[in-house]
Amino acid sequence: MLDLDRLMAASTQYWLRPRLPDENVMFADVHWEVIKRIIPAYDRFVNLSTNINRSLSSDYDVSSQ
Repeated sequence: MLDLDRLMAASTQYWLRPRLPDENVMFADVHWEVIKRIIPAYDRFVNLSTNINRSLSSDYDVSSQ
């Protein structure tokens, strides 16, 4: 019976009282450095895509309705 009690306690702990880190731990300095590198690359991608779409629509005389 002790094994069952231990397993039940472990299951209860896992499902009902998870120990998830808060946002301060999740976004430690390392994560912020990655984010700081991704954002500029994403901005360049969006700007380049926008410019390509504008030039294609003017090259092929596509008007938005």
